[in-house]
Amino acid sequence: MVHALTVQRVLASLNGHSLAGLILTLLTHPSFTNSPTRLQFIEEWPALLDTLAKGSTGVSEATVKFATHYHTRLLTTELANLANKESGWHFCARRARAEQIESFSLEGMARTLQSQAPNLWSLIGVLLSADRERLKWRLRYLGLPPDALEAMLDRAQPPECPVSDTTPPSEAAYDSEDEYWAADEVEEEECVEEIPVAATTGAPTQASNEADPSARPKKRRCRAGERMLALLHISTNQKCNPLAATMGLFLHSTSAPELVVEVMAHAGLSISLTAIHNMVNSLSTCASERLRELAKSRTMAFAYDNFDMDFKSYSPTVGKPGATLLHATSALAFPLAHGVTADDLKCSQQLWDTDPMNPNASLDTIRPTRTWWDCVMAEEPSREERIYAWHFRDALVKHGGGFEHFRSELGSPEAIMRIPVTKTTHIPCRAMDINQSTNDGQGQIFKDLFAQANIGDPTDFSGAVDIREHVVLVHGDLGAGERINGIKQSRSIETKEVRRLQPVVFSMGLFHLLMAIRPHDSGRIGSKPGFRLMHELIKQFALARMLEVWRVEVHKCNSAHTSLALFADSKPTWQDVVNLSLRIAKDYLSVPAMATSDKLLRNNKIILARLLLYVETADAMKYGDIGRVEATFLPWASIHKTVSKHKYSAWLIKTRNDLMYVYPERLARAIRLNWLCNPSGKQDGFRPVDWMVELLNLYTKVVYPGTGYTRTLQLVLKQSPLIELFRHVHRLMQDNFHLIHRTVRHAPPDIGNTIKVLCKLLQESKGYTFVKDRKSVRIPDHLHEGMLLLQTQSGIVRVTRPSNTEELPDASASESAEASAHAAAQESEVGVNPTSLEGVQDTDGLMFEEESLNDVFELNVD
Repeated sequence: MVHALTVQRVLASLNGHSLAGLILTLLTHPSFTNSPTRLQFIEEWPALLDTLAKGSTGVSEATVKFATHYHTRLLTTELANLANKESGWHFCARRARAEQIESFSLEGMARTLQSQAPNLWSLIGVLLSADRERLKWRLRYLGLPPDALEAMLDRAQPPECPVSDTTPPSEAAYDSEDEYWAADEVEEEECVEEIPVAATTGAPTQASNEADPSARPKKRRCRAGERMLALLHISTNQKCNPLAATMGLFLHSTSAPELVVEVMAHAGLSISLTAIHNMVNSLSTCASERLRELAKSRTMAFAYDNFDMDFKSYSPTVGKPGATLLHATSALAFPLAHGVTADDLKCSQQLWDTDPMNPNASLDTIRPTRTWWDCVMAEEPSREERIYAWHFRDALVKHGGGFEHFRSELGSPEAIMRIPVTKTTHIPCRAMDINQSTNDGQGQIFKDLFAQANIGDPTDFSGAVDIREHVVLVHGDLGAGERINGIKQSRSIETKEVRRLQPVVFSMGLFHLLMAIRPHDSGRIGSKPGFRLMHELIKQFALARMLEVWRVEVHKCNSAHTSLALFADSKPTWQDVVNLSLRIAKDYLSVPAMATSDKLLRNNKIILARLLLYVETADAMKYGDIGRVEATFLPWASIHKTVSKHKYSAWLIKTRNDLMYVYPERLARAIRLNWLCNPSGKQDGFRPVDWMVELLNLYTKVVYPGTGYTRTLQLVLKQSPLIELFRHVHRLMQDNFHLIHRTVRHAPPDIGNTIKVLCKLLQESKGYTFVKDRKSVRIPDHLHEGMLLLQTQSGIVRVTRPSNTEELPDASASESAEASAHAAAQESEVGVNPTSLEGVQDTDGLMFEEESLNDVFELNVD
């Protein structure tokens, strides 16, 4: 401290000038910028302010008053600037747009606050850590070193901060606030990397300072600060309410009670009920803008399906007395990806000129009728065997035990036409109060969809995007395809292209094909099992049978290999595995004559071949190889023909022939590359387009339909374009509020024990071991019988009934009949009079019967 006499001499030398003037001149005059006295004064300025704040009553009050006033003005200025319209955080419910909701982020708001209002952000952080002693216990409980602990405490709070209580640290570590932050602890332990420690000192390294436990309190204060910031925004300017608007839409999507919404609105965390309804109306109205923007490119496709909802609160009317089950139609649109252009789809007139429905087309221009034989010409049997051999290798490597080291050699099956891996998007359309079970309903659906997308004939609707020369791809189930053909047939006399639905090109939904393949008579497995259950069971049965075949075949090669474990111990090379798998695929995909006397072996070979066909179809869809999917159409057409699903059989053949012979090459490529979508953008994330529609139906009628008296068809239709927005809002809430364990994805089930049990049953029954003259219940060979049906009914070959159908022909007679059928198929021409179904006989001499596919799930034990 300076002596009093020195101070008196300095004051006397002022000659009447004030001390304040001296200080101001020292601080502001350019000549004193680098003065040691000035620099020393600036360095000691905090201590001077502290003395002024703790000095006499008058000095202390004046200092604190000035500091408070100045800091308040600084903070309010920063907050006002943040709440201005220019900040981009204003949200009007009446003019809400989906882009505003999708771009919302609490962390983004926090980053903006830190950069544009650092003083306000610092104050919020200090207020959230007001108890210095409790903060010290928290940091010590998290394992912060002593030096880092004191440094963080000094930054967070001054030492003079009051203490709320004097609870010992051992008890404070387990106080009630730990329960509050328990979820965050779990989440942060999963995401924070291991803390590196210096080898010599044992202290955390510089890199660990960014990921040490002290980051947890920082994250907590940051999250709480984000919420406080949102409250400050809405209290400063009610239009600056992005969190409240997003929270309101979230509460609406979860069907939260009105009382909850009102409480949240009064707490400043949500907008009011009226504003929420206005926002939903605005978002629903503006939803079609994205659809119309996509339609301008003329490279879009539609997919739709019906859905039923039972409204128990439905009020009976004269038109529908007492009806509660209502039928509606949902739809979505998606852009055609993978380089598809509008010129690729510019072939509407070309297809119409050769269409048999065209009443003005001459016989010379109408395209010829194609049959299943045209599909056969394009197949390559050897490639099919190589693909099935890969499935055998996949089962051995992943589930055989002892072959895991071959995973790097396994690779993928031979590709035919693989869709590039690209994340696809889609736009939900407004659901329609239309029953699509009639041809007239189909016409109304297209009228509504074209109006939503603003496409059609400009001469009928001014401003509509002209699609008269282009085709519009439409995906749906088989019933939709039949009714589309029906309405196109009835409207074929129309003179305008759009009115006769000339641009519409239908593509059969592959998900519905899978559902048609799975068996319906499944009472032995469970009561009304869903698609996923049956899908997984088929895969497990196929895996068990393939592993049993491996065991049998390696035992044939070496009698010492009585199990796959012993085969693995013999250290086979990968080439040995490949060669053996090719031989297995060739031997077990057909029913050779030597197996005729062993009926059980014959049955099990047929079962395995059909299971592998399903596994191949599902795997090709999952990994986006549309060429492999298309290659299974003819086998499935034969099987569907055998089990009397004639419509599926006819559509599979028609689709295959249309892609090869009817559609122009560029259109066929566009259809193939967009037959599957990939919503996840992963290599194994391909899904049929109609699967996306079924998912849309789930969210429309189960997840977001409303509850109680608000659950009405009108609400469902209004909210249907907002389904994806609702899902996005839920993800926003989970991300911004750090909610964990909210996923619906589960780890794959451990099927190891299931496979072992199935393999044991197959081994005990000797299902794939040849036993001469062994008898068993006959299982029809759906593939070969269906192929024979296709031949006879298409007029390619004629097979007559033998005189005695009760006696089974021997193996040579069976082979002779099959050889004669194939020879006749190659030599005869289309136009031979087909026989009736009553005269058709399979190669075993038995009549065709309508049988369910559930037999393929039984372990046929003698």
